[in-house]
Amino acid sequence: MSNGVAMMREPRVKTAKRTMVLMAVSLAVTAGGILLSYLLVGAHVPSRESGRTMNWALVTAVSGGWHPFGLPVGTVFQWLTLMSEGLLLFVAAQAGFLDGPRVMANMAVDSWFPHRFAALSDRLSMRNGVTLMGIAACLVLAYSRGDISTLLVMYSINVFVTFSLSNLAMSRYWIRHRKDHPDWWRHLPAHVLALVLCMSILGITIYEKFGEGGWVTLVVTALLVAVCFAIKQHYQSVIGALRRLDDDLPSPEELEAPVVPEGPDATFADGPIKGLSEHHGERDPDPNKPVAILLVGAYSGLGRHAILTLLRMFPGHFQGIVFVSIAVVDSESFKGAEQVGLLEKRTREGLLWYEQYARSLDLRAASAFAVGTEVPMEAEKIAAALVRRYPRALFVAGQLIFEEDSLWNRALHNETAFMVQTRLQRLGIPMIVVPVRIDLGESRPMRAPRLPQEL
Repeated sequence: MSNGVAMMREPRVKTAKRTMVLMAVSLAVTAGGILLSYLLVGAHVPSRESGRTMNWALVTAVSGGWHPFGLPVGTVFQWLTLMSEGLLLFVAAQAGFLDGPRVMANMAVDSWFPHRFAALSDRLSMRNGVTLMGIAACLVLAYSRGDISTLLVMYSINVFVTFSLSNLAMSRYWIRHRKDHPDWWRHLPAHVLALVLCMSILGITIYEKFGEGGWVTLVVTALLVAVCFAIKQHYQSVIGALRRLDDDLPSPEELEAPVVPEGPDATFADGPIKGLSEHHGERDPDPNKPVAILLVGAYSGLGRHAILTLLRMFPGHFQGIVFVSIAVVDSESFKGAEQVGLLEKRTREGLLWYEQYARSLDLRAASAFAVGTEVPMEAEKIAAALVRRYPRALFVAGQLIFEEDSLWNRALHNETAFMVQTRLQRLGIPMIVVPVRIDLGESRPMRAPRLPQEL
């Protein structure tokens, strides 16, 4: 429920609380009713090796003697009940495919998972996370061979690991913020009690079921934690390298902090292109001359390096430059309309910094941006409109290049520039990718967890 609050109707918090109450009541009534029924009919399974379940025993005990007019009504009822139960469990499995990718997205925002997991697809679900969840489910099913007992042990251990961590975090929160919340003492006991209960269940489960799949769960979980720490360390090294690039190529001191203009955005035939002026002035690129359209992200040394590399590759050719950025609505931004507005403001501010930097190099400059969930798709749309305005334009994007082209680096860094290049080439729009090589050496301690977009 906590991971799915962003999907709910406003007011989301109240909706989530109401949903939690309904779920708790329905679960209590259903589970209590089933347990009572077990006791009333004396349901039991012949043996563990029989493969039967308690629900099978319950339904058989209730409807086994239903044979009106010699018809096997009881047998049909048993099959319908068990099939309905299976379908219900199949639907319930969607909770993992909905919330699991959201947890991955939150971890990706903080650089504990590959950043591509933070992106939202066209249907606002993390498709990479769904794919990974499906692969993991198939591997677990193959290992356990569908044995319910093994699956329940693996499920229970990790469930109570997460429950324990959640209650530990909430207890820590109320203790640290007790000065900010006078009623902290009302909330803390519930989380402390839940923490003790969950950790007790976790410890007993591990002790009792260690040889029945518990050790596999612990090993897999420990390996996943180790991989997450390795991913975090890699992104810290990359951000340190990008900071060194900022130091090696600082922004000119004469540049002033830009003021983000207010007002409606210009619109073109292909849809909205935000932040692009409709009128040509002395500072805007001339559409009749060669223009470079550079795809950039946040204002940084990475983008400045791409500009200078482009000018070095084509000396004296381009008479203007248009900076284009895609404001990606990821799991961090998809928290409300105000977050999208702040995302647009940050994007436009970064583009205005780039405009000032280009004009300091005696280049005419303009900028535009789009808002979407996937960079390649939005870049294709905005490129189709811009190429009509600047027919002699060449699209350019920067791509991080590491000293070692390993599978690890490819998995952690999406090749967005090449994906955009492929889409534009299909439209007959020329585009080149400018390499930006970085050295992952010793990096200074840093606080910012997020890596700037590579475009």
